[in-house]
Amino acid sequence: NIQYIQITQFVSGTSDEFRTVVDSVASGKSCKNIVLDLRNNPGGYESEASKVADMILPEGVIANDKDKTGAVVKTVNSDANSVSVPMVILINQNTASAAELVTGAFRDFNKGEIIGVKSYGKALGQRNKEFSADGSGVVISTSQYYTPSGECIDKVGITPTKVVELDSKYVGYDPKDIPEGCDLQLDAALVALGVKEASKDD
Repeated sequence: NIQYIQITQFVSGTSDEFRTVVDSVASGKSCKNIVLDLRNNPGGYESEASKVADMILPEGVIANDKDKTGAVVKTVNSDANSVSVPMVILINQNTASAAELVTGAFRDFNKGEIIGVKSYGKALGQRNKEFSADGSGVVISTSQYYTPSGECIDKVGITPTKVVELDSKYVGYDPKDIPEGCDLQLDAALVALGVKEASKDD
């Protein structure tokens, strides 16, 4: 009854792959809960992250991009269609940028629990410019994005609704490399969704 989805980075095509899963969930194929794992996700394309956020959130503002004067240069919105099943997002200290855009909107919409440890804290809209002469390039920060509540989490990060730390020996691991039964953050997500009983230590 659980659909586990790990997004390692928001690259071209991520939202299409995510939609395939969402459509499967909507069709009622034995899925009643979703765990969206954004741990160690450094970000990527804002456009892809925004499309993913749109699919999981109801109608409203996902984020506002503002320039250095504080003027809104872009508003990202979601439509009224959204995933209806309960969902939990997992984050950690390496969850950054576009992944934080999704997490921040998820939090402000009160869509569900966010579990893990505080995220990295990067909320910059950037553009890449490559020079054909020698292959060098430059990354230019053009804006900061703000969550629906008006918060800019740049250099601040997002604190989970439930802080759960991993055993120190697994900090920074790719989630798939954490031995079964040792992923305390994933276990906490299953407890939050009501599909696993809390241990006596919780």
